[in-house]
Amino acid sequence: MLSEEEAVCLLSARTSSTSNVPRSSSYGERFNINALNDYETRFYFRFWKRDLFRLFEALRLDSSYKLPNRAVFSGFEGLCILLRRMAYPGRYGDLSRFFGQSAPIVCMIFNFMLGLVYDKYKCLLTIECGLLTSSRLEEYAAAVAQRGAPEPRCIGFIDGTVRAIARPTRNQKQVYNGHKRKHALKYQGVMAPDGLFIDFYGRTVGRRHDSWLLRQSGLLKRLPRVLHHDGELPYCIYGDPAYPLKPTLHVGFKGSNLSDTQKAFNAAMSKVRVAVEWGFGGIIRLWPFLDLRLSQRLYLSPVGKHYLVGVLLTNFRNCTNPNQISKFFSIKPPSLEEYLSLATTN
Repeated sequence: MLSEEEAVCLLSARTSSTSNVPRSSSYGERFNINALNDYETRFYFRFWKRDLFRLFEALRLDSSYKLPNRAVFSGFEGLCILLRRMAYPGRYGDLSRFFGQSAPIVCMIFNFMLGLVYDKYKCLLTIECGLLTSSRLEEYAAAVAQRGAPEPRCIGFIDGTVRAIARPTRNQKQVYNGHKRKHALKYQGVMAPDGLFIDFYGRTVGRRHDSWLLRQSGLLKRLPRVLHHDGELPYCIYGDPAYPLKPTLHVGFKGSNLSDTQKAFNAAMSKVRVAVEWGFGGIIRLWPFLDLRLSQRLYLSPVGKHYLVGVLLTNFRNCTNPNQISKFFSIKPPSLEEYLSLATTN
């Protein structure tokens, strides 16, 4: 079955007599990664060439795939189409010249690869994926404490983010965020000090509060099963005062009449909690397609899947390159192969 977006691509290509999408006579040559140097590969796909090949192998993609219309493409080409589309919000007509495929086929390949990566690796965006071993929890807590955090057992930071979308054709009030004054979807992420999102929840309508996302995600019920401890204080994550205070979720002191000690605690934790804001910013910096509001069309495109795959790709990228957060906390993330291997055990 074709998705709604794929059907629109095919219909527009067949019916528009004045379309600027290049026809078969103007397609470029078929995509050849060897024609690009290392810097061009990083510019177009956000990975160095050697890391792009590592990613293809670690994702365990097939050598070829067949679309419902019987078009065949290689797994490596499909990965490059996914990365290229996410890395820059170009039109499918522009990508057709780059990859030597028709615009509708490029559209279908992109959506196929989007669904494939999401279905296969979405488990990595849960704290139960197996990443948080006892040794890694200890490393996370030590890295956060080393930056001056007064919380000795903090291993990550939680926050929500609002992502603007095009005005939908229906349910506009549900997705309208009055604080940001735009139609949007909301997500909740937990950032570890090595630059990886270890839990991510969404999409939800833009009018919901962060505390509602926390309740719906079930994170408070899942945290005690993962943040195990050996008779000492339990490990915890840290959030802003909008969240409730729980044994595994600590927040800053609330109110206006705070003591100097309480103010100092809030200030010290704010300096390390900013890492989650860096994480959200890094997603958009790497994948500007997600920041183009008009391309995020609810009921026409898989908007939530776009963003969640962007989070996964950001984690993959941060496993291969030093990132702002890991350098701030002086802790290395797992290797790309180690991280992706966790998906086989879930």
